[in-house]
Amino acid sequence: MHESSLALPVSLRLGKTLSKALCILAGLSAHWESGVLVTAEELALREELPRPWVARLLGHLTQCGIVRSHRGPGGGYVLAREPEAIALWDVVEAFRRSGLCQSEFDDSWVLSKGLQETVEHTNSIFMDYLRRTTLEVFVANELSSRAA
Repeated sequence: MHESSLALPVSLRLGKTLSKALCILAGLSAHWESGVLVTAEELALREELPRPWVARLLGHLTQCGIVRSHRGPGGGYVLAREPEAIALWDVVEAFRRSGLCQSEFDDSWVLSKGLQETVEHTNSIFMDYLRRTTLEVFVANELSSRAA
């Protein structure tokens, strides 16, 4: 998955960190049914990211209750809940609260009240989408868009 795979409205900036976190979570969701633990190194190689950065990101996702970690030989990471129980909004909120990711609804470019209302409406629709869309649906959409 690439950073551009998460299409966002102009007024919402979520940043690279959150985009990569979604890719890492998608990688973990691929192993959900098998229960296989995935190491930070495996995820870093898959996403072509530095292992320490991925480990730090996984640590944050663990603290937020989205991922579980298992230490020791044969250890690794697994989703804390099934992919259909993790809303994209859960991930966005975990990053917004922590300050690890710049995410804000920025409407400073809006010049008129009518356009302001349009932007607010668009943001509302997008936030609803994030609340209703699960990691399972996100992964399925990514796979189908790659196959097309």
